[in-house]
Amino acid sequence: MKKTGPTKESTRKLAIFLEKIAKKRGKRIWKILAESLMKQRRKKGEINIWKINKLSTKFRDKILVTTQKVLASGTLNNKVIIAAPAYSKTAKQKIEKAGGKIINYKELAENNYKERDMILIK
Repeated sequence: MKKTGPTKESTRKLAIFLEKIAKKRGKRIWKILAESLMKQRRKKGEINIWKINKLSTKFRDKILVTTQKVLASGTLNNKVIIAAPAYSKTAKQKIEKAGGKIINYKELAENNYKERDMILIK
């Protein structure tokens, strides 16, 4: 069976943009994010707020970057900056209520966040 990838043009353009950033900066994290965008939706997975809360206590002052959709199960007690390809509506509300910040991959690349300040969650 032939691999197809995402059908949304904006997602394909974002993946190409991240691949260019990976080549330019020479950092593997951008390549991983580009590859994750090109995966089939059913192979991407999800991550819940309770796990983000647990990781945010361990990695304070870091940007949590995930290749999975963020779901709202659990509570969030810490301010967190998180970058993900998708969020549930309730998850967005919980992150913002806790004082956190939601950014997308393009913002992450364009605002020159340093790779050493990022933690990749798979």
